[in-house]
This record gives sequence, structure tokens and C-alpha cells, in this order.
Amino acid sequence: MIVSHDFLEVAYDNYLNALNNKRKREFYIGHEDKYSASSAGQCFKKHWYKANKYEGTPIDQRTNRLFRLGTMVHEDVQLAIIKYKEEENKDLIIGIETEINIPLFNVRGHIDIVIIDTKQKEILIYDMKTAHSFKWKLLFGQIKNREPNSDAGYRLQLATYILGMREIEEYSSYDFSGILWYYKKDTSHVKSSFIDDRWIQEAIDYWGEVNTTLDEVTEPDDLPRGSYGIPSQDWECGYCPFETICK
Repeated sequence: MIVSHDFLEVAYDNYLNALNNKRKREFYIGHEDKYSASSAGQCFKKHWYKANKYEGTPIDQRTNRLFRLGTMVHEDVQLAIIKYKEEENKDLIIGIETEINIPLFNVRGHIDIVIIDTKQKEILIYDMKTAHSFKWKLLFGQIKNREPNSDAGYRLQLATYILGMREIEEYSSYDFSGILWYYKKDTSHVKSSFIDDRWIQEAIDYWGEVNTTLDEVTEPDDLPRGSYGIPSQDWECGYCPFETICK
């Protein structure tokens, strides 16, 4: 045969690797010393490793393909929002992958979708999440199966984006709303969930603790596993790219 039996798999994996490298160049290289808004609520030591340019274990190709499914949903919805603005409401300002910076906390990130109504002085911030059936059950299943804080990290992330938009002077007096938009990968069901204002203070407290804890750290041994915020949640270590070097 001209090609091997795994030709498509290899070709697709190479394509995804190239896309990931392109995104790193566009969004992250040169900003490694900043804490990532998308990692809100996560292990303090993970933030330190990233900010100090440690190399973690690369994700496997199966996970890489799984993440790509989520990215494609993001891109479709973002294109749909842009089309809506062009055809239905030209007065709205739409931001896609809008960069935010919070110098006080050394935090940087990119918001999926920002919708700005300059007449009403309102800003709506969307963060999109694709969820598998188990996560969906914890969030939206029968009451007996729900875990109310199972998306706390997502809510902290969205609150961080709101804090970042408030750093932009022209929007500092606007009213902000944040919505988590969930897409169920198994069935394509969608649900939206507003975050309440208490998460703004939660985000301020979290990033304040991250900075207070990490400001004086010079070596990873200064952050022993099991100390405060390391990890923030019990399940994190099993999914952490720095697991093999963390003690």
C-alpha cells in the first residue's frame, strides 16, 4: 500500500500538534511569567511551575483530539455570534478571544466571547465549556446526583475575566454579567448558568492568596505537596502535567 493503516491518525495528530504550536506562539509565548486566568482555582504549585517555564509532560494524542472537539465548538459559536452582529444587531460590540490583564495579580487571559452594549453600558461575558455526561450529571442531573461546587473553578475563571474587563478604563463603570455556556458532547444539549456577584470576591481572594504564597518562592521544594493550596482539589494531581516532577 502507498500509506500505512494508521496514516489518517498520524496525519491528524500532526495537524493538531501544529495547531497547538501556532496557538502557543500567538497567545502564550512571551507571557509565561503571567498566571493564567483559565487556571483559576487550581493548584498554587502548578501556577508556579508554569510561571517559571518548567516543562510538563505533554498531553497524549487522544486527549489532544478530545480538546480539539471542544475547540471546534468554540470556533463555531464564535463565528455564529459574529454573523449575528453583522446581520441582526450592528450596534453591539463583539469581542472574540479578548485579552485581559490584571497587573495587581499578574494574571492574563483570553475571554471566549464579550458582548458590549454601549447604549445600555452593559457587558456580557461568555465562557464556553464542553462537558461529558458525568460532568453534566453533576451540574444539571437529578438533584441527588448534583454537586453544587463541581464547577467552582469555572466560576472563578469567569469572575477573573470580569475583573480583567473592569481594568479597561472605558468599561470600568459598566454593568457586568457572566455566563457559563455548557455544551454536552454526548448529546449536543446546551445550558447556560449565570454566576452571582460573590464569585468576584472569591476570585480576588484566590488570586491574592496565589500571589502571597508564591511571591517569595524560589525553588519548588518551597512548595511541598500537601501544604496550603497544593493541590487545591484532590483530583488535580492525576491530571497535572507536572505530576512527575512534583514532590
